[in-house]
Amino acid sequence: MRTGRIPSKLRSAQVAGRSSTARKLLEQAEDAQKRLAILATASTVLATSMQIDELLDRLARVLTPGAADWCIIETFGESGKAEQVAVSHRDRLAAEELAAFLRTNPLATTGGGPIAAVLAGGEARLLRPADVSGAVARAASDRG
Repeated sequence: MRTGRIPSKLRSAQVAGRSSTARKLLEQAEDAQKRLAILATASTVLATSMQIDELLDRLARVLTPGAADWCIIETFGESGKAEQVAVSHRDRLAAEELAAFLRTNPLATTGGGPIAAVLAGGEARLLRPADVSGAVARAASDRG
């Protein structure tokens, strides 16, 4: 019976496995550091005193592309009408076009799309990538 010795092929596999695990841990740590940096910058933006529309625009720009491909922030008054709109995307023209659309096409808060559902229920929703295209179509149908 042999004890204490690990065959060289197995030893190489173990070292390679550790290297892979270490690489994954390093990637996770780097991703976490990026998320913390985004949060720190967002906190700084939120702590500054400025007009609400400028604050929302800066916050949306901070969150893209590091945290999301798109960032859309709308605030709604008591009447349910959008009061401020901020949109950010890598493609500034696409963001400006969407912002203009949102400002000129009010949200029907009684609609069946995801934004109307959030406004009605008061709870945020996170969409899986597979659900985004359907949610976008439903959200577009909620616009006047």
